[in-house]
Amino acid sequence: MANVQAQIKRGFLRQLYEACPDAISFRDALLAFQAAGFTAIKSGRLVVSSSGGGFSTSFEIPQGGRQFSQEQVFALSEEFISIFDDNVVADDDAATFAAMMNDERLQAVTSHYHDFSSIRTGANYG
Repeated sequence: MANVQAQIKRGFLRQLYEACPDAISFRDALLAFQAAGFTAIKSGRLVVSSSGGGFSTSFEIPQGGRQFSQEQVFALSEEFISIFDDNVVADDDAATFAAMMNDERLQAVTSHYHDFSSIRTGANYG
């Protein structure tokens, strides 16, 4: 699962759905989004610029403070496809989109609980 806020995930999903023309299915739009993300990360490094005969290539240096990386966007696309597959409504992209927006994986976490289950792990009693 991509470590991206639920609101950002839902915003991405909404824009993908809204940008999807009637000529292609919503699933095809999700696959195109994933293909674009894969193209950006398949070499393992992001190419900023390249030259011709001089064999010069510049790679992007990871910057602190960026909202999320290309790898996270690629993981997000896979998460969308997984959610789509779990919520698909036959031949009805609008109903599928509504079901995806209501999926628990796209809901914000509103409460946190502490886990004290291993508080005594490793202690020597005796």
